[in-house]
Amino acid sequence: MVVFKITLDDYTQLLSAFYLLIGTTAMFVGLAYFYKTITSASLH
Repeated sequence: MVVFKITLDDYTQLLSAFYLLIGTTAMFVGLAYFYKTITSASLH
């Protein structure tokens, strides 16, 4: 949310803020999936 407060003054950077938010979300989803596969593989 800090990213959006900074970029609200400059609307040309708003698209970059969306890309940053989407990229961070994709990174967390990927890490969660990776952690899930590692823990399920170690149980078997």
